[in-house]
Amino acid sequence: MGGLITLEDLAGYRAKLREPLRAKYKVNGADWEVLTTVPPSSGGTAIIEALNILAPVELKGWQDTSSVHWVAEAMRRAFADRAAFLGDADFSHVPVRGLTDPRYAAERRASIKPERASTSQEVRAGDPSRFESATAGETGAEEPGYVLEELRSGHTTHYSVVDAAGNAAANTYTINTGYGAGVTVASGYLLNNTMDDFTTHPGQPNVFGLLQSEANTIAPGRRALSSMTPTILLRDGKLSFVTGSPGGPTIISAVMLTVINWIHFGLDAQAAINAPRFHHQWMPDVLTTEDTLPEAVRAELEKRGHTVRSVAWRWLGQVEAIGIDPKTGERLGAADPRRPGAAAVGH
Repeated sequence: MGGLITLEDLAGYRAKLREPLRAKYKVNGADWEVLTTVPPSSGGTAIIEALNILAPVELKGWQDTSSVHWVAEAMRRAFADRAAFLGDADFSHVPVRGLTDPRYAAERRASIKPERASTSQEVRAGDPSRFESATAGETGAEEPGYVLEELRSGHTTHYSVVDAAGNAAANTYTINTGYGAGVTVASGYLLNNTMDDFTTHPGQPNVFGLLQSEANTIAPGRRALSSMTPTILLRDGKLSFVTGSPGGPTIISAVMLTVINWIHFGLDAQAAINAPRFHHQWMPDVLTTEDTLPEAVRAELEKRGHTVRSVAWRWLGQVEAIGIDPKTGERLGAADPRRPGAAAVGH
């Protein structure tokens, strides 16, 4: 159809098996391990960096302004680093080890003011090179004009599976925006338009308002940067939680908040999914909150210097998860009420 991709390009594509990222935490007397995605999926790196920043912070819940403030500031820094460093590790050095090092997180944490919001113009990518060699320049970008409300009809899907033996799968896949490329092949499926996930013009935002670096530019054979974040949690070495979400960049915040709800607050799977969500992706300098976040919290966040935009409850992710009761081993499948989804038992 006049495009640049040939049948030979498609025939030459190979799926790759990669080891997941792993990070360990001790919370509420339990030993937790997070297993999540590696580049070019960016969500795993961002979530672990943010969780490391938050590790010593006492989080009390989303009716507590300080808790929301700290998580938003951790998101801001993780997304700034995402913009500068993330891409396909087969083509450029991605400093995952440095970005996920607790010592690096301590540096990023030290730049957060407990009672005052940073500005995204002053928060730039950090320097993980002292923990792992990295080469990436700053985007030097101006703030893009991203409007979340325009992105309600994306086409990413996540499902979580646990079988009777305790094997687990978390799977996120995407054709990117609505109907992908708008092309259906003879076998009946839509082609994606994830070329937009590449950095086509460094310093310019993509359709999701994300800034990305030269590490993610287009090249033959290169895989585009993604926000997909299928994640599995182990508690004391045993399967505990399987989760993931669609939602463009809000995937990262939706999954991270659900993980915090499960690990820190002890919510069951459905309550962890139903809880209010919020999202900060560094640029633009906007803290997007669902309208279920208490009005008093949103007002206090504005007093602290955050630019807060409230959106309808239905649009910040669609987490689908399975939680394992640590005492009974019972599995609870929980679908996100924000968009259609369901739990099912297979045979």
